[in-house]
Amino acid sequence: PCFSSETLITHSKRGLISISDIEMGDYVLDGKFDGSFSRVYVLEQNHYGESAFYQLHLSTGTLLETDRHMVIRVGDSNDPQNVMEVVEIEIIHRNGYCNPLTESRRIILHDVVVTSMSSSLMI
Repeated sequence: PCFSSETLITHSKRGLISISDIEMGDYVLDGKFDGSFSRVYVLEQNHYGESAFYQLHLSTGTLLETDRHMVIRVGDSNDPQNVMEVVEIEIIHRNGYCNPLTESRRIILHDVVVTSMSSSLMI
């Protein structure tokens, strides 16, 4: 599993939407910080089962993800003034998860670049 179904993601045409509303073929905000979008070509999701998530409390908000993901970059590493601090990490349980695998293998969630690859989607 992956990201909580409650997570918001930026869709190329619909703007900020729930990650659970993403469909294969959609374009979502890429992790390049240049405003580009990447196509979702695999979608793993379950809207009913309970999963454990790490809730990363950042200086700008929170991000929920499973232990099978890594944060690539928090903020813009080219600008030291724009790097978010991880303030606290806790484990919580939520119903539903979603993992959109994009062509670039990166997405931006809550201004955080994360990999869209998980150990359950090694292809």
